[in-house]
Amino acid sequence: MYYASFGILAVLLHIIINQRILRDHIDKTTQASYYRYRQFLISILVFYISDLLWGFLAEAKIRILIYADTWLFFATMALSVLLWTRFVVAFLDERGVRSASFMGAG
Repeated sequence: MYYASFGILAVLLHIIINQRILRDHIDKTTQASYYRYRQFLISILVFYISDLLWGFLAEAKIRILIYADTWLFFATMALSVLLWTRFVVAFLDERGVRSASFMGAG
């Protein structure tokens, strides 16, 4: 339970700080970087929630759900890196080899 308390605090802080961005619906054609940043924040929220759930599941010792949650944890970690690189490219509004290589590295 002690481990999950940090996840609860992280989720609350994440929602408080980014409430305007998470709440508003953004059209992806008008503000691509804002839309990409919102996608990144939602992936980070899922990451925090899966980390929080891991604490509860580890306490309950439900191994199959711990495995599924661990898989979700690492999948959202990889997805958040991909979405962060997409946000950076959209924010800089660059086209070309450098942005393509940055996206590929992400």
